[in-house]
Amino acid sequence: MKFFAFRLERLLHVRCLREEIARREFAAAQAAVEAQQANVAALGGERAAAWERVRGLRGAGVDVLRLAIEDQALAALAGRIRAEESKLSGLEKEREGRRSAVAEAIRAVRVLERFRDKQFRAWRRESARRDLKVLDEAAQARRSGS
Repeated sequence: MKFFAFRLERLLHVRCLREEIARREFAAAQAAVEAQQANVAALGGERAAAWERVRGLRGAGVDVLRLAIEDQALAALAGRIRAEESKLSGLEKEREGRRSAVAEAIRAVRVLERFRDKQFRAWRRESARRDLKVLDEAAQARRSGS
């Protein structure tokens, strides 16, 4: 009996590899987003601590120069936070692009898998039909020979 051979098996294998690569790229993008989120959160903590220092200076009646230095540091920190949030936004867009690539790769694999399954079912039906034909011919020959 002849064995089933899917003629697009190599293509299916390539698509499975592409799916795996897409999943890895998505995981890397997800890790980058999480790292950037931690960075932004750390800067937010720094900003909160800086605000507490400024509030303490204002209440203590400290000189204007020290207060101006702290305000300037706060402004610089706010600029860094905006830049890091912008970078985070770009990384999130990249992650979503990677997520779409994974979904597309999964769809491409599933299409070929469904096609392979359909061809296998057709091969199995045809194989069963051929086997039945051989058995019928053998039975016919037996009846003729008796």
